[in-house]
Amino acid sequence: MLKHIEDDGDLAVLANDAGAVLLVCETCKRRWLVQGAPGARDAPSGAGAESVLEALRAHPDVLAGSPVSLDDLG
Repeated sequence: MLKHIEDDGDLAVLANDAGAVLLVCETCKRRWLVQGAPGARDAPSGAGAESVLEALRAHPDVLAGSPVSLDDLG
């Protein structure tokens, strides 16, 4: 399990096919964006947080049962 060091909150890991990964602390809701690595999968790297949010909006059921909601992500 990934943890946020400062508050020991669990980190939700959300990724899209473009290789962008969004980490969200389930306790404080702080977010970190990890850009895709060059050559990762078959999509171009550099997909931003907005592309992860678009993927989540298209598939909101991914967050079912998680303390993180679309409202928390902005």
